[in-house]
Amino acid sequence: MVLLRHIPFLRAVLLYSVTAFGGPQGHLGMMMKTFVQRRKDVDENELMDLVSFCNMLPGASSTQTIMLIGYKRGGIGLETLW
Repeated sequence: MVLLRHIPFLRAVLLYSVTAFGGPQGHLGMMMKTFVQRRKDVDENELMDLVSFCNMLPGASSTQTIMLIGYKRGGIGLETLW
């Protein structure tokens, strides 16, 4: 039952993941539009902090940023659904 409250967020992540293209700049713009302006999961400053933190880590920074947004929104339970 706890999963039901996360379905809109998971749907937004699915739509973001299949439509995101254009490299890091395109991903940042789509995250800004989807998760800041439309859904209000994070605010603009928080998203920029998450992106800058993920840029220091090795690997795909946009995937890591989405994981951190999911962790912030739903805790470890939502993060383990991926």
